[in-house]
Amino acid sequence: MPTPWIIGLCAQWCHVCRDLAPDFQALAREHPSATWLWIDVEDHAELVQALDITTFPTVLVGMDEQLVFFGEAPGIAARFKAFLQPFALGRVTHAPQASDEAAAEVFARLQKLPAPPGRLPG
Repeated sequence: MPTPWIIGLCAQWCHVCRDLAPDFQALAREHPSATWLWIDVEDHAELVQALDITTFPTVLVGMDEQLVFFGEAPGIAARFKAFLQPFALGRVTHAPQASDEAAAEVFARLQKLPAPPGRLPG
């Protein structure tokens, strides 16, 4: 079974991100076999500057070392959790949105950090 990586890209000033953070943390506790990161794009701009993030919440999702999704996630708690759950269970290996090169590079870089910022229980 592939190891899921679920990376939420947020901003402290974003009220939707602040509201969804507890749901993201709850999912991390429910699915400890996945790697969960919640990264503030302003605090860690050097890590994500290559990405074109226009909407929050934005997520990067990978299975093992392959990026399978980069894009907007639902901003409503119940939909957000339902959207991320199949990824957390390793059930989605190819998402409908194709990834771009910059997102794949950022994903690979985050995986290689010795202690990625925003790592959550899991």
